[in-house]
Amino acid sequence: SCWDTCRSTSAMFSAVTMWESPSEQSRRRSPLRVWRLVRLAENGEATVTMSTLYTGLQHDERAAVMHALGTEDQKKWILKSLSLPSVEIRSFELKESRKGLPVVEENLTLFVRNACTRRGTRLFLIPNQLNQVRSAPVPNAARKFEFEQSLHYADVDSIQFEIPEGYAPEYLPEPARVESSFGGYEALVRQAGCTITYVRRVVMNKGRD
Repeated sequence: SCWDTCRSTSAMFSAVTMWESPSEQSRRRSPLRVWRLVRLAENGEATVTMSTLYTGLQHDERAAVMHALGTEDQKKWILKSLSLPSVEIRSFELKESRKGLPVVEENLTLFVRNACTRRGTRLFLIPNQLNQVRSAPVPNAARKFEFEQSLHYADVDSIQFEIPEGYAPEYLPEPARVESSFGGYEALVRQAGCTITYVRRVVMNKGRD
């Protein structure tokens, strides 16, 4: 999305989520919830406040990092897991709870140097920068074997962008929705004042086709 000149107001962070029903949560092995607040600057830099809850199989990986690595190695591991080329971890915290379903809570404060691109009076932003899927099976109409998805999981992201003073949305993406036998994908963008909220939901179903 890109933004041109207009007035700005101060924005407060509030989690905007797309929750699964209890019955759907119970059949997923690894639901994940992410809330992020991104404060953008006119030069393209940003400060990111991020909280992620890992459960199911995604809990196991974070719990292993938490218990097996020291503080500096944890920081290096988290930095490597982020999909941003120029990011600095200002603070981080890993907390585990085993009341009911085991959960690891990861809290990060990040400084990002190239969160968006400035061109003239506009800023161009890719909303989903921190949790991108960069690979997919190559289409093959002549394949001879079934494709298999081995895990159930559901990821829900909510990101709020606080626009710099003097900017407002010029274009917002249309809602997206894709459904198949292997799951579904939804993405939508909302504006409230000078806060842009991006919500993404991915559900993958175990199975073959």
